[in-house]
Parts: sequence; structure tokens; C-alpha cells
Amino acid sequence: MNIRPANTPDSFRSSYRRQARLLLLLSGVGIAVFLAVAIAVTDGTVQASDESFLLGLRSDADPSVPNGPAWLLPAMKAVTTLGNGWFFTLVVVLAVAVLAWRRDWSAMWLLIAVSLGGFFLMLALKAGFARPRPVVVPWLIDTAEFSFPSGHAMMSAAIYVSLAVMLARGLRQRGARAALIAAAVLLSLLIGFTRTYIGVHYPSDVVAGWAIGAFWAGLCWLGASMWSARGGGGPVAPGEARGN
Repeated sequence: MNIRPANTPDSFRSSYRRQARLLLLLSGVGIAVFLAVAIAVTDGTVQASDESFLLGLRSDADPSVPNGPAWLLPAMKAVTTLGNGWFFTLVVVLAVAVLAWRRDWSAMWLLIAVSLGGFFLMLALKAGFARPRPVVVPWLIDTAEFSFPSGHAMMSAAIYVSLAVMLARGLRQRGARAALIAAAVLLSLLIGFTRTYIGVHYPSDVVAGWAIGAFWAGLCWLGASMWSARGGGGPVAPGEARGN
């Protein structure tokens, strides 16, 4: 299956330039937001607002009781599972197996880079910042490791959105491609919110996770795009359906 667009050299270069600008913008915004949040976390300027946000999600009478209907907490726990390490591992292994079966080597290696590289980047950032988990509200699930940035938010932004973009390449309708990618973004946002709802992350952890996840995914896609432009057969532009 050919994953290079069947375009003329001029149109391919034009498509590549548009894609590169988009990916550079995504990565640039992601790292800028992450650095801004990281500075605010390091100097403590967001600590009060972080704690206020978490307390706002809990009952005034009992901070161990989350606000909302009785079904909301089980739903949040179910959604947060979609960002657990074992679940990401399962999704990535299955996706890599399918891509290998289809001989879509460039997409396979891109997904491995996004997921495996993102995992080690997350561990390095957590160890580097060593921010303790919130103590202002009781946790509603058991967890470990440091708090900043949120691994659930980071990896869902990088992996789920990357998978959505890969799947969207096979769709002809632009609206369907946009809807698929939007659904992946919404899922990442929801997973991140669950981490604050159950009290194991500050909102700044989650925002930083989304930002660094977008940065890392954009950087990996940009590398793949550059490889494609040099004749390596990398993925086509995110908004472009690929031919059979």
C-alpha cells in the first residue's frame, strides 16, 4: 500500500511545506505552554489556584466526596483507565501489529517513536520536577510516582491523536477525518479532566501533560514528514487521504 500522495513534485513540496508549518506550530505552541506552566509550578504561583480547583470539585462538607451525580465517579474511573499504562501498551501493541501486517512500516515506526519516546520523556520530566501528588483532597484511586506532568494527559494527547490521524488518512471525506481527530482530542481532554476529578493531579499537571504530549507528537510527525520529503516514504499530511 502506497502511503505517498500521488501528486506532482511541485504539489508534493507545497503539501509538505504546509504540513511542516502546521507541525512546527503545534510543537512550538506545545513547548511554549509547557514551559510557561512549568515555570509557574516551579515558583509556586499556580499552587493556590490548583488547590482551589480541586476543592471546587469536592463537597464543601466532606472533601472526600466529589460533586456530581452518583454515576459520575464510576464513569470517571472508567474513563481514566483509558489512560493507564497497561491500556496504552495494549493499544499500541495491537496497532503496531496491524501496521506491520499491512506493511505500513513508516506509520509503525512513527507510532513506536511517539509512544516509546513519549514514555521515557514522561518519566524523565516526572523525575526532574519531582512534584508531589495533591494532598488538599483525598485521592479516589490509588496511584504512585510524581505528579508533574500528568502522564495520562501527555500520552493520550500523543498516542490517541496520532492514531486518529493515521486512521484518518484512509478516509476520503474531510468531515469524517475531522470528526475522528476531534473525537481523539476530546478523549484526551476527558482523560485529563478525570485525573483532577479523582484528585491525583493538579490542573496544571494536566495542562502541562497535554502541552508536552502535543509537542512530542508534533516533533515525531515533523521528523516523519522530513523523512518523507527526502524520499523515505513517510506518512502523508494529516489532512490528506492516502491512495491504495
